[in-house]
Amino acid sequence: MAEQLKGQRIDLLINNAGMLGHNAQSFAETDFDQVIATFDVNSLGPMRVTQALLPNILAGSGKTVIQISSTMGSIANNSGGYYGYRASKAALNMLNSSLALELADNGITSVVMHPGWVQTRLGGENAAITVEDSVTGMMQVIAGLGPEDSGRFLDYQGEELPW
Repeated sequence: MAEQLKGQRIDLLINNAGMLGHNAQSFAETDFDQVIATFDVNSLGPMRVTQALLPNILAGSGKTVIQISSTMGSIANNSGGYYGYRASKAALNMLNSSLALELADNGITSVVMHPGWVQTRLGGENAAITVEDSVTGMMQVIAGLGPEDSGRFLDYQGEELPW
């Protein structure tokens, strides 16, 4: 992908990777191979894409990177369970926090966003928010972001979320 996009400017990169992974009923039942697969998709995948496309982002005018995370990655709001998913999203949040610090001098804004509990294959049909409402909200928030927002954890309505 990076080779195909070589020389193309990217103003906005949205890394939307999400895999629920193994949902053990207890910690004792945790399948660590599934946890590793969940980390690979949810945490490392977005970082790999960002690294591969960093020259494109640096050449862009918007210079914005959005990592789609989840409130389930919040340590402060942990209600237990979903070990792999929660830990992988918390890891993505931390990776983005470090990325935001490192890239700030290059004018890159890097933010973690929670899209809400969305009616998708992952969120299910009983989720509270439609895809349209989530995307519309996120795009409005993204349009208002600037370098001072880099490193923040926001929801689709622009509300700051606890780490």
